[in-house]
Amino acid sequence: MEDLENADLTDCIRQLHKPLMVLHSPTDNTVGIENASTIFQTARHPPNFVSLESSDHLLTGKGQAARAARIISAWADQYLDAGK
Repeated sequence: MEDLENADLTDCIRQLHKPLMVLHSPTDNTVGIENASTIFQTARHPPNFVSLESSDHLLTGKGQAARAARIISAWADQYLDAGK
């Protein structure tokens, strides 16, 4: 855990050059919005930000994970079809 807390992923995100989707819940008590904001602002490829209202960090509430999966699937579909 200490390595994770000390990790600076800024360079990795900046060099990604791939589509990036950031999902965050305003009620997430595990990771603050500052973290999601930094990731979003650092990305070079146009990123997407999704606010997962009324969700917790691990998506443990009823329907939270399924909702997130639907959002991710719809977003990724455009990139998966591009290779056809």
